[in-house]
Amino acid sequence: SPRAFAAYGGTYTHNSRNRVYDGVYTAAHTILAHDVASARIRHNTVLDNAANGIAIEDVFVDGNAFIDSNTVRGRYYPVLGIGPDSLTGHVEVRHNGVTGDVATGLTGIGLGPFRTMMVDSNQVDSTGNIGIAAYPGDSAFVRGNQVGAASGTAAIYAQRGSALAEISGNTITCVDNGSTMGMVYHTGGGLIANNVVSVCWAGGFSANGLATSGVRFTLDVVGGATHLPALGYQTQSGGYNVNFSHDTVRGGAYTFGGLTALGNATYPTRAFIDSNFVGLGSGTGIKVGNVDTAVIARNTVDGLAATTTGTAAILVQSTTITGLERIQILGDTVRNNAVGVRVATGQGIAIDSSIITDNTVAGVATLAPLTIVRSSLLRNGVGFIDSSAAGGSVIDTSNIAGNVPYGVINLGSAALVADSDWWGDASGPAFIGCQSACLGDSVSANVSVAQIAGAVLATIPGAGSAPPPAFNAASMVTRSGSSLGARR
Repeated sequence: SPRAFAAYGGTYTHNSRNRVYDGVYTAAHTILAHDVASARIRHNTVLDNAANGIAIEDVFVDGNAFIDSNTVRGRYYPVLGIGPDSLTGHVEVRHNGVTGDVATGLTGIGLGPFRTMMVDSNQVDSTGNIGIAAYPGDSAFVRGNQVGAASGTAAIYAQRGSALAEISGNTITCVDNGSTMGMVYHTGGGLIANNVVSVCWAGGFSANGLATSGVRFTLDVVGGATHLPALGYQTQSGGYNVNFSHDTVRGGAYTFGGLTALGNATYPTRAFIDSNFVGLGSGTGIKVGNVDTAVIARNTVDGLAATTTGTAAILVQSTTITGLERIQILGDTVRNNAVGVRVATGQGIAIDSSIITDNTVAGVATLAPLTIVRSSLLRNGVGFIDSSAAGGSVIDTSNIAGNVPYGVINLGSAALVADSDWWGDASGPAFIGCQSACLGDSVSANVSVAQIAGAVLATIPGAGSAPPPAFNAASMVTRSGSSLGARR
């Protein structure tokens, strides 16, 4: 028959009855609710016992378990919930203070499998593997937790079966050991919002294990702030509609990209990357690859030094998957980097209404023909260089000025068409045969200048002659209204 379990207000410290003998781990627990219809474990103090702290096992179908407002510290699993394989039961872990032991390499709060898991407003410190783990399950919600001194796999790890997951409002600080991720979320769609991640090797990582032909899962990564050395947030594997929006990623050496959306040849990804800031570090800022659609809009990428050949503020590595690729770089500000925009492969690529300025090597460097319209290429090392074999790029109605040594270089076989552009001087671009009379930016051979704008195109973004002011990341605000922070 259904049974209920309750443990309120107890103190359990330094018990050794269930300790590990001869280094062999035994699944012993200080407080255990096993095979029950309901469990409420609240306001207990569980410290330094030679066993797991608080454990839930095999909650009945449609049963409920609540672990609330406890203080748990120990060498093994402080809080552990093990459900039946049938993904039944509901468990909530709220308002607990949990301290693990880095040396044992175990998880602070570990739950699953359950139908629904909620981990809310806990303080979790010094765990040796995962701070909070919630997987597998139909629904997992990890909200408002503080995870500190995390090491091992990840501070937060969530994986669901089929319905919904949310990781939001968490504050994460890792031990800077070169491998710990802030958040790992695998399989399917969900919401990752307003999290602040500091010092970890990666802010977050997602791989879609539920990818199926013709099915896409929507994953929203919004309003977060990260300060870390190698990777901001990356989606890898296909079948996603991924949305990066209002995120701040700064201060790292982004070998794998600040914000990265990758698909695969079987299940391409659609990426929407809107109103983010990436910068004040090195490496690649925004990266897309194996996508059939990408809209990279209203982002600021500022102050990224090159770490290796092939990095860029915005990097497109899209291969031809469906033959219907469409990649738009729309209304972005890309400045003070080594290379502004780099296109390695792809088709259907357009840069529109963007400000690409003060990049030391090149504003735009491409290995695939593309179109630039209504944009400003100012004060870069080279404004635009097309190194594709085919050539045939187009630059239309744009401001191209102050780029030294060249405004435009075309190495492709087909002519590059530059129409109705401002070249920094009313006499037009300098080219072979017109170096003395033509005082604008220089162009290489095989550049066709159809018409010349007689004055700066004042309505084009970035038309002002002065360098833009430095970006103030503190001015960016999340959707919830909280300021996005830097490394603490």
